[in-house]
Amino acid sequence: MKQYTISVFSQASENFKMQIIAHENILFSELHQGIQTALEYDSLQMASFFMSNNDWTKEEEIALIDMEDKGEVLLMNDYKISDLILAKGQNLIYLFDFFSERSFLMTVDKIEESQDSIFSIDVTGEIPPQINIDNENIEDLMLDDDTEALDKEFDDEYNDIIGDESFENIDDLEDY
Repeated sequence: MKQYTISVFSQASENFKMQIIAHENILFSELHQGIQTALEYDSLQMASFFMSNNDWTKEEEIALIDMEDKGEVLLMNDYKISDLILAKGQNLIYLFDFFSERSFLMTVDKIEESQDSIFSIDVTGEIPPQINIDNENIEDLMLDDDTEALDKEFDDEYNDIIGDESFENIDDLEDY
């Protein structure tokens, strides 16, 4: 049985490192779940693996689910790592934050024969947060003190159009 040793790096956290040791029969979905668990991420968030060249350009996608439902995408549940990782030095990208396009860079360090069915993940350093929200713009999504002023402005404009009358039922609206 083949055993893969994969090094994982983050551009967001220089001291973060992850080493994965996985046997050849691990599905990409199991690899995804293992990474999510090791990093204490929410596994319900979207993620994809991408085969990559030496310049870290995304190539073939291995997706968690087929978002376009066309059946053209490789799915994590359908492929073992040995189906797509064929050589030492091969690169992959693990996109874990779709909103901010944040990912981990993965390099296959070793492929060797082993008698054991090992699957382990060792993490060191500062783990990047799963979702990166721009704190400067988060206020745009939150209600603030101006909400009451906006409500009053809307009410004033609404009252100018139909008056201060209220409606008992929808048929009363026909008079306007």
